[in-house]
Amino acid sequence: MDIQEAIDKFNAGDRSEKVLNTILQDAYQFLESENFHSAISVIEILTSIEYI
Repeated sequence: MDIQEAIDKFNAGDRSEKVLNTILQDAYQFLESENFHSAISVIEILTSIEYI
């Protein structure tokens, strides 16, 4: 599933693990591109979802 499809599903009320994981992985990629590695670590601890 691509990010736009995940966002559309989220906006339509779908809060499934697959949708949320897709959105979170996209956010992780953005944070990594901006060298915010500590932010990734905090999100991983708070959500228990690791950056892949």
